[in-house]
Amino acid sequence: MNRVLLLDSVSSLLRRVLEDGGIEVLDLSKASDAERDAALVEATGLVVRSRTRVTAAMIDSAPRLKVIGRAGAGTDTIDVVHAKSKGIEVMPVGGGNDVAVAELTLGLMLALARHLVPGANHTRAGEWAKSKLEGFELAGETLGVLGLGKIGGKVVHLAQAFGMEVVGFDPFVDPEHWELRGVRMLPIEQILPRVRFLSLHLPLGPETRSLLGEPELATMRKDAYLINCARGGLVDEEALAEALEQGRLAGAGLDVFRTEPELPARLVQNPRVVGLPHIGGSTVQAQEKIAAQLGQSMVKFFAQG
Repeated sequence: MNRVLLLDSVSSLLRRVLEDGGIEVLDLSKASDAERDAALVEATGLVVRSRTRVTAAMIDSAPRLKVIGRAGAGTDTIDVVHAKSKGIEVMPVGGGNDVAVAELTLGLMLALARHLVPGANHTRAGEWAKSKLEGFELAGETLGVLGLGKIGGKVVHLAQAFGMEVVGFDPFVDPEHWELRGVRMLPIEQILPRVRFLSLHLPLGPETRSLLGEPELATMRKDAYLINCARGGLVDEEALAEALEQGRLAGAGLDVFRTEPELPARLVQNPRVVGLPHIGGSTVQAQEKIAAQLGQSMVKFFAQG
């Protein structure tokens, strides 16, 4: 019988779909490393989110492994090359969390523009800090979106509904498609100095790692805000911290970091930053959509190969 290990917390729907497909499921999301390592020996499938790193050593510890399911779109936490070299299928799920991540992106923009976090903190402390919290409206401001896939596209539509002007960059989409939808397509170097908000929605790979470093951040407006709900490795975190500390950037909304779950203290402790623990896809709806899609795909894989 095929046995799938759930190494991270996922919707209970995934377990039901797998078991209905005749697959044995073992939830090890709260297990110790020793318990996980012992179970790997008999595992034919793994399911992970962004917390667990599937290394070459872990793959080698699972001689029966056939498939690695990723309950989300990114595979940067999985050694895909090593898995493929051993004939193991890597199965990410794209699109299930597009609404959730897009809504969080706009939420971070609103939080920064209207000082929601410091406002709540002042109020919780019993201080009426109204005079300290004048913000600005998103309407009329310019948003730059790097990456116009499913999530970036949702961000565009939400931002336009707020009355924002949107400029975009993505070499893999039809520029005419987005121009017709009111998005001016520009190269990155023209977007950076133009926008009040810059939102990243690109995959992490050799060509995008540290896409925004000190030279790129230096071209942005001093009143600009960086939003990253994609992958932490897209940004040079030391360069970003430096820009924020020197007042060369107004603020940042970050849901992702380079070395999760370890946090860069220099960034997350900066009052100009709203930092979150990678919760972009953490909604009931998103996790159920991902669970249904991944569960069905894994059942089909085990049945048909």
